[in-house]
Amino acid sequence: AYNLIRIKDGEEWKTAFRTRRGHYEYLVMPFGLTNAPATFQNMINDVLREFLDVFVVVYLDDILIFSKTMEEHKGHVHQVLTRLHQHELLVEPEKAKFHTQEVDFLGYTITPGEIRMEKSKVAAIREWPTPKNVKDVRAFLGFVNFYRRFLKGYSKTANPLTNLTVKEIEFAWNEPQEKAFRQIIDAVLSEPVLRMIDPEKPMEVETDASDFAIGGQLGQRDDQGRLHPVAFFSKKLHGPELNYQIHDKELMAIIEAFKEWRTYLSGARHEVKVYTDHKNLAHFTTNKDLNKRQIRWAEFLSEFNFTIIYRKGSENGRADILSRRSDHEQTTPPNNNAILASDKEGNLIPYHRTLAVTTRIKPAKPPKSTTELIEQVHGAKAHGHQGVAKTFARLRKHHDFKGTRQDVTAVIRNCNLCKKSKAERHRPYGELKALPVPTAAWESVSLDFITSLPPSKEPLTGTSYDNILVVVDRLTKYSYFLPYKATGTAEDLAYVFLRNIVGQHGLPKELVSDRDKLFTSNFWKSLIAQLGAKHKLSTAFHPQTDGQTERTNQTLEQYLRCYINYQQDDWVTLLPIAQFAYNSSPSESTKESPFYANYGYNPTAYAERREAPDTPKATNIAVNIRKIQEQIKLDLELVRTRMTTTI
Repeated sequence: AYNLIRIKDGEEWKTAFRTRRGHYEYLVMPFGLTNAPATFQNMINDVLREFLDVFVVVYLDDILIFSKTMEEHKGHVHQVLTRLHQHELLVEPEKAKFHTQEVDFLGYTITPGEIRMEKSKVAAIREWPTPKNVKDVRAFLGFVNFYRRFLKGYSKTANPLTNLTVKEIEFAWNEPQEKAFRQIIDAVLSEPVLRMIDPEKPMEVETDASDFAIGGQLGQRDDQGRLHPVAFFSKKLHGPELNYQIHDKELMAIIEAFKEWRTYLSGARHEVKVYTDHKNLAHFTTNKDLNKRQIRWAEFLSEFNFTIIYRKGSENGRADILSRRSDHEQTTPPNNNAILASDKEGNLIPYHRTLAVTTRIKPAKPPKSTTELIEQVHGAKAHGHQGVAKTFARLRKHHDFKGTRQDVTAVIRNCNLCKKSKAERHRPYGELKALPVPTAAWESVSLDFITSLPPSKEPLTGTSYDNILVVVDRLTKYSYFLPYKATGTAEDLAYVFLRNIVGQHGLPKELVSDRDKLFTSNFWKSLIAQLGAKHKLSTAFHPQTDGQTERTNQTLEQYLRCYINYQQDDWVTLLPIAQFAYNSSPSESTKESPFYANYGYNPTAYAERREAPDTPKATNIAVNIRKIQEQIKLDLELVRTRMTTTI
């Protein structure tokens, strides 16, 4: 296949070679050039680019075409062959297979819903000779490692063999090694099977951690309830990870499993069940006492729909085996293990088969709190109240400092002497000029868009929206949250505004908005002028000029983040409830709810339950609305309080 690519004119001399028959240069790309594989892969990707991952997978000259039906497949094959013909690329009929449901691809045999080891590759292990030295052992393990994803308990079985590859252990082939060697061969010859992922079925994750590694399994159950493995993973721990508490190691196993299979687990149609043998993790999602690392992990996990279930270690065997891979275990010489085990700060490292300290020797001093030490070093006359970077570097170099850069930043920001003595690094603040207070309700309104949201359909019409138009009366704070399309024109905006605002409250005298293209369009300007209203635009590149609507947007976004589903496609149905909750909550500035300020009475959130026909679906909706309204009021009050303290 390489010979199908010509060498660039004038560059043939780079491929020159000499023989006894004379000097020769390649005119086409030969095998052996360093960049030949990348060049060929880039070429074939360009040729089939629009088909890649749609119905084609390509690795160098191996082209795999996949389809759901035979008729669809014939069309796909025709498109690929036509494209190859257009680029004068030839296909060997003897090496090609057409219209088949079983194919060998990159060492695997792929059939509908399943993946196996390729039989021709497996046959090579049947007569594999017994290893005679470490090099032979590594060759054998290298071959079976390619298929380890199929082998249950591989690490445990291969442990006697992997121990032979450690430099400090003398090679000796005895009964344990022979037994492991034969067990692995038998396991490969049994041709185990992995199932392909089915996004319509629930997924289960099993994880576990040991002192030196973490591991996990992704699986799905068939119609008879039997669990079938889909994928395995394991990872060796390094550096500070080795010093994590067992709780954090077990939690890290879940984090890495979700990262490994994020493509499958993010947006899963069903709740993902996560099984762990660490009982405390079952309450992780409701625990409020988290350290900084756990907070970061909790934020990452927030995008997934899952539940953590405790299961005894004896019942969590698959993941337990993966986390105890012998080739992940540390191989430090025995005489140093006790010393390294006592070093919890990570100051000692193995170095040329001896122990070395990673930092200079520091004088022993009575321990101080992190804050006291930072204040002492930062405020010393010899150090001159320097900035974060220099203070942090000095602490690391001359003191036994266990804090972080964030700790240093927090202390220096609160240093009164620095605030009084150091020059400002920003431009002077401008004079605050608040907009005049309207004299009547709906005399002045502000408008803004929340943009770039995931598409969401309106249940009755099926119309898909991706923006929200927020309209706020500047006196009463009464707000409208209206779904809108990013493709909407100024004419569409005018219709929405006239129908929902002017039709309900009359024509306002003044409109305040940012400089969105719809608000600055000639049509919108002309319409507002002819209606006799004034239009005030925010300062360029400073949308906070319209602070009222910006704060309302933040409150609405906070609400949507709390109650949107995992697919993020139901926010249109939440807008009416969000609008009611916002308007029925007391405003921090007016001390009254926008609803009361606008209509003169407080709305009824929900009445006492009356006897009604037993309709479970309607009951669930009503109960859900009541719960959401109660929680929203708490959330809105908290958000408004935070905004008031930060403005």
